[in-house]
Amino acid sequence: QLSLSNLRLEVGSSIDLGPLNGSFIFSDGRLESAALENTDRSLLLKALPSEAGLEMTLEGRAWRPPGLPVTFAALQARGLLQPDGLRISDIDTSFLGGLLKGDWRLSWHNGLGMAGTATLTRVDMRKLSSEFGLAMNIEGDLGGSLRIQGQGTDWVNLWQNASAQASVE
Repeated sequence: QLSLSNLRLEVGSSIDLGPLNGSFIFSDGRLESAALENTDRSLLLKALPSEAGLEMTLEGRAWRPPGLPVTFAALQARGLLQPDGLRISDIDTSFLGGLLKGDWRLSWHNGLGMAGTATLTRVDMRKLSSEFGLAMNIEGDLGGSLRIQGQGTDWVNLWQNASAQASVE
């Protein structure tokens, strides 16, 4: 078993995950399982190797992804890490007072690219306006479908170049 404290993962020059604490368990020199958690315990990542890649489960509580203006009150998802990208599936999260369910893919074989789909239910428009710094005085609940995609040279550029399509009520 390998225990880690204050591990930092730097992805390119614009995203820094950490510090993370946790352990890697090995059997016969091969990774058997891993568990990492950030210091405020808002994100827990468990991983198991498979033939397809590194299979992960993610659990979050009041987790704010680096560089994004939103917080996920509660998050559950599955992931698959492969040499050319990361696929997050079965996302089920409390999001801006409502629910978000969907999937998301990040690739890095030719710069950074992402694509995702989601279903939104009862998202609070006041919270949406506040989190994204929109100058709108709006109330009510939003529901519908969302598709997002983007390309960029780094994490910040990826989100600056992102486009979204939504069909909402």
